[in-house]
Amino acid sequence: MLSGYLKKHPEVYHRMVAAYLIGYSVTPQYLAANPHLKFAESATDTGVMVSWNTEAAEVGGPNPVMKPGALAINPLNWTRDETTAPAQQNLGSIMTENGVLQRNEDGTLKIVKDYADARVDLDRGVVVCSTAPVDILAPGNALFPRGVFHSFDYSFYYINIRSNAADRIAAFPCLPFPYAFTIANDAVTIDSFSELDRSGHLYIPAFIAGYPVTSINDSAFYGATNLNAITIPSTVTNIGSFAFSDCTSLTSVIFTGNVPSSAPPSAFSSTTATIFYFPGASGWDETFADRPAVCWNPTVSPATPPRFDSGQFGFPINGNANIPVRVEACDSLASPVWTTVADTAIPASASHPSRFYRLTFPQ
Repeated sequence: MLSGYLKKHPEVYHRMVAAYLIGYSVTPQYLAANPHLKFAESATDTGVMVSWNTEAAEVGGPNPVMKPGALAINPLNWTRDETTAPAQQNLGSIMTENGVLQRNEDGTLKIVKDYADARVDLDRGVVVCSTAPVDILAPGNALFPRGVFHSFDYSFYYINIRSNAADRIAAFPCLPFPYAFTIANDAVTIDSFSELDRSGHLYIPAFIAGYPVTSINDSAFYGATNLNAITIPSTVTNIGSFAFSDCTSLTSVIFTGNVPSSAPPSAFSSTTATIFYFPGASGWDETFADRPAVCWNPTVSPATPPRFDSGQFGFPINGNANIPVRVEACDSLASPVWTTVADTAIPASASHPSRFYRLTFPQ
């Protein structure tokens, strides 16, 4: 995509904030063959490729994913030189055990701070981590020699990567960051939203600057009159007074997790919003902050399978009454391009020998 599609579509490339190709070897030869692309040099340059491969100070043989002359940037201090970034600059790593992400009792990812340091080795073209235990994490196997941390390229520097993505977005010249926020106790509170004329469906981020968004302050989105739907992530536990008040076009608010612990009746005042939550989420009742709350639970019943009838293909959708549902279809799951289906009864067509369908919330 980078070397082909973006070369033919420079207008798309000009909108690219960054491409995180972590674990892939980007070489000077690749850049010479694709002069429209550039490699990252700092924490906030945009339109760049970001990549590294992680190894221990000593490895037991050639790294099979490395190419000669590969470029690397330090994922802690975001420089290309050989300055060591100590583990104290690491905002958080996530660990795996037998290939499974480790989680806390509440299901959230277990974050380990100050775990992995980082230093670019210019001769080897890798990021060297000296603080992770090689015997435990990279003892060597049939694919990778001892000391190759390729499986941990992301997880060692997980929170720093998330934080850097937010920094690059904020630095993107044509895409100002619309949220004013504060950070306290490793959590983000959204204080205000600058794009009050934004229309359509707004997805509030779950993370900003690498920290979870847990609170939405008083009047943060007050007067965003053109928004008709908002998705609030599961990380949010507190919503302030008048947070979404006077959003006069707002009809749908989708919560992706459990019910927040606090939200006053004024949170959605002067709106006609219905609150939607997903099956399995806990704590929800018939109302929330003085607005009706409904479980968004559309399903295609296996008891009534899809069928052809009078030359048309159709299937029944079950769920709570009056919940909004969009049916989308694609021809291949290998490279899906989902398109909206206007009706649940779809004309049969020889041009679609097989089709796949999914149910989504209307955007």
